[in-house]
Amino acid sequence: MAPREETHLNRGYRGQQEAAIQTTLPKYDESCYLCPGNKRAQGDTNPNYKSTFVFVNDYSAVKEDQVEYKQTEDNSSMLVTMAQGSNSL
Repeated sequence: MAPREETHLNRGYRGQQEAAIQTTLPKYDESCYLCPGNKRAQGDTNPNYKSTFVFVNDYSAVKEDQVEYKQTEDNSSMLVTMAQGSNSL
């Protein structure tokens, strides 16, 4: 086996650093469903928020009001139970 210094020099990566890519984003996008005042996927209108805003997920898999579920088949290898909660983004 070669000495440590030799194997280190033979590797492809030598610490090269790339400059950050500058991206300019618009302050407002009329087609963005998360922008203030725009319509959401479910038809609601976003408030005209000026700072961080927490959204309730339009298509949550888990909901605060969930329909009661009862397993109809007796399958000992799989147990299905109801879950409730909120999903925000």
